[in-house]
Amino acid sequence: MDTQIKDWLESFAECVRRVDYPCARSLFHPDITGYGSLTDAAYGIESLEHQQWEKVWPHIDDFRFDLDEINCEISSDLRIAFIHTRWASTGYHPDATTFVRPGRVTLLLTRENQAAEWKAKHSHFSLDPGTPLATQRPVPKTCPTQVLNPA
Repeated sequence: MDTQIKDWLESFAECVRRVDYPCARSLFHPDITGYGSLTDAAYGIESLEHQQWEKVWPHIDDFRFDLDEINCEISSDLRIAFIHTRWASTGYHPDATTFVRPGRVTLLLTRENQAAEWKAKHSHFSLDPGTPLATQRPVPKTCPTQVLNPA
């Protein structure tokens, strides 16, 4: 396993836990195509952020990848990586009780050369069948870089 791939997954998981959209954007290609639990398809990083991330991340906790079960294939020129693994987070029922949100992900990471950083060109996150789609954290988290307007 390429340690840079594991580092990419850990960095993205930390972005999700912090609800840090700018941090996450830095890990993705601007022309990303993403599929998720709340959007059929998002084309471009802004679309992925608005259609998927902003609707989920503030309402979950403890997002993590199963780093022991990563399956990864890297091209012979070391510029393309195909990854699939499991992930989980904590979701919230309307009565504020928690539940485990298990899922799986496939990612296509690319880079210009071996010295460049990996960027996600395609992502597909899905919940395991039977997992509640809706989650509503009692007090949604906010992105640390968002400017809050005083009331």
